[in-house]
Amino acid sequence: MLSEEATKKLIAYHYPGNIRELKSIIDLACVLTDNGTIESEHIIFNDLSNGHVEMSDLDLTLKDRNKRLIENMLDRHNNNVRLVAKKLGIGKSTIYRLLK
Repeated sequence: MLSEEATKKLIAYHYPGNIRELKSIIDLACVLTDNGTIESEHIIFNDLSNGHVEMSDLDLTLKDRNKRLIENMLDRHNNNVRLVAKKLGIGKSTIYRLLK
């Protein structure tokens, strides 16, 4: 479920990546929510200041993007690897391997 604020934030954003970018944003928001409701703070764009993807982000590999996601999730959840692994649907060993 989307909160009203999250819906407004999604509607106001310019999607340079079209529907694939929207899907990625929603997928990440689903991982970040703890109670099944996506709030505004769960909606994360690559560059919140201007609503556009930074060119340097386009050059990231999938491995680098995954590493960033895991690092952000670990920061958000006090380095609780077990919880982050559960939220991402991966094993703890996968987290350690991706962070190398």
